[in-house]
Amino acid sequence: PYIALTGARLRASDLLYTGLATHCVPSEKLNELEIALAEATRSSSSSQENVVPPYNDVVAPVLEQFHVLPSSITKEDDEGFLQQHESIIDETFSGAKSVE
Repeated sequence: PYIALTGARLRASDLLYTGLATHCVPSEKLNELEIALAEATRSSSSSQENVVPPYNDVVAPVLEQFHVLPSSITKEDDEGFLQQHESIIDETFSGAKSVE
């Protein structure tokens, strides 16, 4: 409810914390990531005739290779706002049946 009611902007660390994102990749590396993912899935498909998506076994290592901590590319902490204030947010919204 907190995000919906406040319209709070989520930063990379918040997205990782909530599970809305699994990896953080610097924008300047996105083209390289795209090429690496295409190559990994192409190699997997050609080496296994009956490969059916999802390609988790080949995609995960590529994503992990490009993953960085949010603090390495921005001024934000690795522990984002939601994590830092989780107890207050939980206390505020716990037990509420309505937010009217």
